[in-house]
Amino acid sequence: SMAGEAAFVKELLDGPAAVDVRRGLGRDDLLRTFSEGFDVVHYAGHCERHGLKCCDGYADLSLVEQSTTPVFFLNSCFSHVQGVKLIAKGSACGIATMFRLLDDAAIDVCTGFYRSLARGYPVMASYSMARECSVTGKEYLLIGDGSYKVFDGEAQAGPFYKLMRHRGGFVLQCHVYGESIGLIMRS
Repeated sequence: SMAGEAAFVKELLDGPAAVDVRRGLGRDDLLRTFSEGFDVVHYAGHCERHGLKCCDGYADLSLVEQSTTPVFFLNSCFSHVQGVKLIAKGSACGIATMFRLLDDAAIDVCTGFYRSLARGYPVMASYSMARECSVTGKEYLLIGDGSYKVFDGEAQAGPFYKLMRHRGGFVLQCHVYGESIGLIMRS
């Protein structure tokens, strides 16, 4: 699922950003990544109390000398403590989780987040839309200054929900950018 997540992120950001996918990083390489000046660093993997899981152990983000990455997305279980450490090291904001995370939620929320971010919405709006349109994405939280804007773009508000008649009842769907994101309720 992590390889699929990398492919989704790469596809969604192709255009507004150059995406560098790195697999199998060691602790030192992962820690150094946050100091390389990327606009966003997305980590998909496992997190435990020792830090983010790497091929040679765990990377505790308090060991990052200085984060020059303004936005991060730690798409792993219980990653909020590591996210707070990145804010202390210089990141403006990021997305992390408070609880255990299901793979489907991980892909669902990050897809919605990057779809909005790529269109020019600030991090807080992108995060809010992604969580709102995900039935299973309530494990996520925003850490830091969500007003940070990564990419230029249209960022025009449109209808967020679409209510349609369906066989004598109604269907309520999350509807962003003319695209149906998810079924909310059917009666």
